[in-house]
Amino acid sequence: MQGVGNDDDGILVLGATNIPWGLDPAVRRRFQKKIYISLPDVKARRLMFTLNLGDTENDITDKEFDILAEMTEGYSGSDIATLTQDAIYGPLRKCQRAKFFKNIDSQHIVPCSPSDQGAFRMTMSEIEKPESLVPPKVTFEDYIQSIQKIKATVNQKDLEKQEEFTREFGQEG
Repeated sequence: MQGVGNDDDGILVLGATNIPWGLDPAVRRRFQKKIYISLPDVKARRLMFTLNLGDTENDITDKEFDILAEMTEGYSGSDIATLTQDAIYGPLRKCQRAKFFKNIDSQHIVPCSPSDQGAFRMTMSEIEKPESLVPPKVTFEDYIQSIQKIKATVNQKDLEKQEEFTREFGQEG
């Protein structure tokens, strides 16, 4: 890294780490600014849920997104991405567990309850044309089930160590 930053040709060197205290002091000195980026707040987590879900079919309301954001205090952006990915698999798991399906039109079927009108007994492996299966939308309940399995990966002790390092060596940005 010797010589980096000695000209103004539009080059920016950016480094990121979750364990800055593990950096060699000589490397640490070469970065002029050290900025601690905290875990996302409730507003950022809510946005991350919608961004990670993207255009995936869902029936989650604005209020439910607010609840998810509140429930995931202490989750990192990566944790929320992992949580969303697991929730997206919820409809597939429903299809795999389904014992009954029904037609929604002449070419498509969906999993259903045995008491639904037009329900017929079948498993996913018995579907002749896989393209005819229309999985259910991602639901709030899919997220709740995922939250029970996917926990935050950052603990309070880690956060305190990050904040201590920032007080000693870094700048808040």
